[in-house]
Amino acid sequence: MSMASMFSAGALAQDAGGKADAKEEKKDEKKEGEKQEAGGTHTVARELLKQELELDGVFEAQQTAEIAIRPDAWQELSVLEAVAHGRRVEAGEALVKLDTKKIDIAIADAEAALKLAELAAAQAKEDFRLAQESHPLEMAKAERAAQIAAEDLKRFNEVERPMSEKSANFSLQMSEQSLEYQMEELRQLEKMYKADEITEETEEIILKRTRNEIEQAKFMFERAKLNHEETLKISLPRKQEETERAAKLSAIEWERTRVTAPIAMRQKELGVVKAAHDLEKAAEALAKLKSDREAMAVKAPIAGIVYYGRATRGKWTGGTEASAALQAGGKLTPGSVFMTVVNPETLVVRAAIDEKHVARVKPGMKARIVPTATPDQTLAATLAAVSAIPVDIGGIDAAATFQLGDAAANLAAGMTCKVKLVPVLKPDALVAPASAVFEDDFEFGKRYVLVAGGEKPERRDVKIGQRTDAKVEIVEGLKEGEKVLTKKPE
Repeated sequence: MSMASMFSAGALAQDAGGKADAKEEKKDEKKEGEKQEAGGTHTVARELLKQELELDGVFEAQQTAEIAIRPDAWQELSVLEAVAHGRRVEAGEALVKLDTKKIDIAIADAEAALKLAELAAAQAKEDFRLAQESHPLEMAKAERAAQIAAEDLKRFNEVERPMSEKSANFSLQMSEQSLEYQMEELRQLEKMYKADEITEETEEIILKRTRNEIEQAKFMFERAKLNHEETLKISLPRKQEETERAAKLSAIEWERTRVTAPIAMRQKELGVVKAAHDLEKAAEALAKLKSDREAMAVKAPIAGIVYYGRATRGKWTGGTEASAALQAGGKLTPGSVFMTVVNPETLVVRAAIDEKHVARVKPGMKARIVPTATPDQTLAATLAAVSAIPVDIGGIDAAATFQLGDAAANLAAGMTCKVKLVPVLKPDALVAPASAVFEDDFEFGKRYVLVAGGEKPERRDVKIGQRTDAKVEIVEGLKEGEKVLTKKPE
């Protein structure tokens, strides 16, 4: 079986790569020191120019699916059961079973709330429609009530009160006159009965009746005086006060209606808007809960191996926390990745390349990968790409594809390996020590050597090709056998 994978710089310990580079550099310097001659010179010769890099790498799957529940509203994610770490699953297979009793109750409540919101919106709309119809009638009613009260006050002051006062005075006068008439009639009867021949019995009857009528008239007169006083001092002033108060209240009520009725109409109109907004929110809340309920049915989006936690640039993290949360009764954190499904058929290798070697590492370069799990096994690889963006201080991404063959059965995402590269390799290069090539102080990019042999060293400009940490290929400016100084004279 064969599959294409890649290695790229990422979450790796850079000090390991740095130690490997330093080790290689020391070996080069040691060899170079052995060739240096007395007096600080070096004879330029043709030789193998080579530098090897050994990087720490980690196997990573190209195709992974992070599993996280990102609810919009529901936050309680209680685990009933979950598939085991390392188990192979098929696409669409259930990964986690969550307790849904509480969210189901919440959905039922949200559905009831939505129905209530629908009724409230309908009622607000109908109230506003009726208010629009009744508004002009209520305005006219309040205005007319104020007019009637004002008219009643005017009529009372101009007609009813004067007439009531006149009527009270006249009633009192009539009662007084009636008493006087009765008393005068009694006097006349008494005179007449003294001179006539009417029997004494008849006289007594008539006189008694007349005297009774006088008593009645006296009582009616007293009553009339009380009524007169009550009318003038109590009834009419109270009626005056009541009528004036009614007129003022009606005027105030009309002013209130004139000012507040449009406000009340606006409130009802806004009530329609608010009810519609509340209805929209209730529908949105229900939709979110239903969406969250669907999200709680966690299924594998791809076929592969289940890992607890997540991989960040090849390194697995959060496995311990996820393992505890995925036990029965555990709680998942909304939005956090607790599981990753890995397609083992798409392995890649990630490694960190020290930035000082990046210029020498090019896509297409051959590499060897030695898995830590099977150190006697070497996998051929080809560098596919190098990132232009550092992933850490001193670290640059690199990527390589390689053929795993049958060895893939022994490898898994998260396993480590060594990645060996040879960025510099030239069998017959004209080589000088890096310490013998100097940069011009006045012309940037221009290099030269100091050739020994005369009374004083000869400066000679050179062009360089490939280089290692300790050696430089001389492309132009020197010949084999010439001696160069390895440091500038004092």
